[in-house]
Amino acid sequence: MPKESLVAVTGPKVSPVTTATFKNFGDPHQHPPCTAEKTFLAIHSACSKHSPKNYKNFLKTIKSLGLNGVVEPIWMDWAVSNPCDFITIEPLHHFHRFAWDHDVKWCISVLGTEELDFQFSHVQTPLGYQAFTDGVSKLKQVMGHNHHAI
Repeated sequence: MPKESLVAVTGPKVSPVTTATFKNFGDPHQHPPCTAEKTFLAIHSACSKHSPKNYKNFLKTIKSLGLNGVVEPIWMDWAVSNPCDFITIEPLHHFHRFAWDHDVKWCISVLGTEELDFQFSHVQTPLGYQAFTDGVSKLKQVMGHNHHAI
């Protein structure tokens, strides 16, 4: 579920489509859906306790709320943006493949490898995801964990 969690802005031990945590996985109860409202309330709560700029303290807060550190989800302005409604495996696979096959290669072409690698090397990594200290332009086969992190 790494792709789904990244899009839903949940941590690695939290369901991206329900309110269940890893302790609840496999239990017979149907947990409430992970809605945009609940996610935004959790993000607001985390940001009110610690600024995202104070990452060390912010990290402790987001972990306790089941978030991954993203404070402005890509879907925050979508009209009906409940992760439990739009997260399915197949569309997410295509979104990620499209991003690498087109967007990243376009960025390399426009910015150049040096600038793109520099920018990726300075991105603050959300909890549970990989950093690219050497950038991304030299990656040959982007699969699995690298693909998800990009």
